[in-house]
Amino acid sequence: MAAEAKRQAAEEGLELVRSAIASGYEGVYLRASAKNVEGVFRALLHTGRGARRKTVWLGEFDTAEEAALVYARAQDKAGRPQRKKDAAARPEAAAPT
Repeated sequence: MAAEAKRQAAEEGLELVRSAIASGYEGVYLRASAKNVEGVFRALLHTGRGARRKTVWLGEFDTAEEAALVYARAQDKAGRPQRKKDAAARPEAAAPT
């Protein structure tokens, strides 16, 4: 299922954005009550800022990759660009010597 989600993302031109959180993907969270159980990845989309901030529930999935795909689709549908890693943090973007 994880490989299928990655293939679908590639076909749709979407990126499953990696993150340092427990799930490994932006917008994907491991259900707190089931840290040792598989199949409990939640996809959530946060909209707005401050008092207008809302959380949109996108569902629970068996794999983090499936949840990341749904999150990427929601980002795309909302017209929000996917976050790109900071160019300065990439080695190939370093100043030439």
